[in-house]
Amino acid sequence: MVFGKILAATGVDGARVDAQLDADTVDVGGTITGRLVVDGGGAEQEVRGLEAVLVVDAMKTDDRATLPTVLTRADFDEGFTLAAGERREIPFELAVPAGAPPAMTERPAHVYVTSAADVPLAVDPTDVDPVTVRPTQLHRDVLTVMTEHGLHLEQEHVMRTRRGVMQELAFEADAGGEQAVEVAFVPAPGDGYDLIVDENLAGRTAKRLVADALDVDIDESEARMHMPGGPDGPGLDRVRRALAERVSGT
Repeated sequence: MVFGKILAATGVDGARVDAQLDADTVDVGGTITGRLVVDGGGAEQEVRGLEAVLVVDAMKTDDRATLPTVLTRADFDEGFTLAAGERREIPFELAVPAGAPPAMTERPAHVYVTSAADVPLAVDPTDVDPVTVRPTQLHRDVLTVMTEHGLHLEQEHVMRTRRGVMQELAFEADAGGEQAVEVAFVPAPGDGYDLIVDENLAGRTAKRLVADALDVDIDESEARMHMPGGPDGPGLDRVRRALAERVSGT
């Protein structure tokens, strides 16, 4: 029996945890619900805690390396003893924060739920459940206005910041034009988003590298516009007027 417990503790025929989602598509500001299913192995084990975590793979500004970044998590610290072959199901909820990046192109950021069990000395298997975050009305309005200006969405990416993550959408001109505009979505304190709209992409990238080296935040106040109204935004007309002030050729 003691030998069996040693095998379980080292991950051989040990407990396994799996996050099972009720749905794999969610809105910004919505809730991901599901269950943590814990299956016992071939011996009794002590489970000290469980967690479900909403993660996005985001890029660092200095070397563009992609690293898992936590958006939100649900922790269950109360331990229990899991008998051999026993199954337990623990419901969980994960509130999707305003900073969660919605999928805007065919190559969106990787957003997923992962889970783990805190079992002494255990080797946890990888448990990854992809999640699709639907675009907010504000994202759709920005896309509409940029299309009106003859720009198409070329790519999207998510950057790590000192306050979490920031989604950036890169637009390029249709029909071989040279114009390029980047729009970043930053959750604003209290209400809505700040949009950072910049045509000087190379200049802003250079500023970011300097800011990272000095461990300070970038002053982007000259390119920042507040959009109230939460995920719905302030309405298409206001978004249109605001972007007209930033996008050249209008």
